[in-house]
Amino acid sequence: MILSFLKRHYNRSMVEHLRLEKCEEAVVLHRDTWITRNARMVEGGMLVAAAGLGAMAIGMWVLPGAVWQAPLIVLKAAVSIAGLWAAALLARAARQGVQVAARIDRRAGRLEIVQSAFNGAPQVIERIPLCRIESFFILREGRAASHLYARLAEGRDAIYLGSDDDPALERLHAQLSGASVRTTEAMLTSLVGRARIREARSFG
Repeated sequence: MILSFLKRHYNRSMVEHLRLEKCEEAVVLHRDTWITRNARMVEGGMLVAAAGLGAMAIGMWVLPGAVWQAPLIVLKAAVSIAGLWAAALLARAARQGVQVAARIDRRAGRLEIVQSAFNGAPQVIERIPLCRIESFFILREGRAASHLYARLAEGRDAIYLGSDDDPALERLHAQLSGASVRTTEAMLTSLVGRARIREARSFG
């Protein structure tokens, strides 16, 4: 029962939706999950965990009763290094934040993937000129959710933009393109001017 509850809660927290934000110069697609909606709590928990791991790693050496037998020194050193490394990773992840969005800047002519912490300034983690984007496509995997990608012109690499269920994606298309545009191809063409969209079941 407990495992079933945890599995349901985990699956619910991993469900992703795309939230649209439109401004004069850009269109932003926010990846909306339980984690991003509770970013302050999640990032705070990561910092607490990082502090705990760091304290444990240091405490193994300085607390009263610390074991100093030669056979255990190597093991203690390995555990301490692993703890400090994990603490550094958690602290860095909390500082970077859990909120991720794709920003299509029509005026600057580029696609940006931005990441931000709760109430923190967005940081651009990837910037792609629109001229490098060969196409946009929806990847369907036979499940409820579909995934939106941008394929780069010089190779087979693709940039993940977000996921949602099919009805929500169609509503998103309508909001992006306006009432007169009914197809995914027309929506994306209106955004970037030259892009085309393909629906595929694989990258092949």
